[in-house]
Amino acid sequence: MQATEPLGNAITVDPRNDVAPFTDIRVRKALQMAIDLPSLAKNYYGGSADPYPSSLTSRYLTGWGLPYEEWPQTLKDEYAYNRRQLKVVV
Repeated sequence: MQATEPLGNAITVDPRNDVAPFTDIRVRKALQMAIDLPSLAKNYYGGSADPYPSSLTSRYLTGWGLPYEEWPQTLKDEYAYNRRQLKVVV
């Protein structure tokens, strides 16, 4: 794992997808399902953070990424906190 701090005030944690166990997409999906983004945004950041995942660019840079609101529901489900589904994936 590596943590990077891109321009702006965001910090990302990026798994090395070429190193086990992150070579397995199921592990990466399970890791995402284990993170409760709305709870983090509310409790850790005091509600000042956006609780939704985004593309590599800011949601305010239109035309460069698909805003979360426009994601298909199946993709939103993969990024949603879901302990029950996490157990199935792992």
